Amino acid sequence: MTVLEANDVPFAPIHDLAEVFDDPQVRHLRTFYEQEHPTQGKISAIHRPVLIDGERAERALPAPTLGEHTDAILAELGYDADAIAGLRKASVI
Repeated sequence: MTVLEANDVPFAPIHDLAEVFDDPQVRHLRTFYEQEHPTQGKISAIHRPVLIDGERAERALPAPTLGEHTDAILAELGYDADAIAGLRKASVI
């Protein structure tokens, strides 16, 4: 870092996960927030990086759990309940 600074080369340190959350700039920008996940409990999530008129968009929903939307997606693709049950019975889904 000393050599880069002495030669006016832009850089940023590489942090481990704990250091990222503790970084002064990350805290200042309120980059992360906590939200409740349906199965994982309280989790840390990251805000969208874009501000519009100085404001952030509403917080995103937590990531879906594995398989949470499988039936709905297969139904949209034309599978009926019996076909979905058959896929599940055959351990395809």
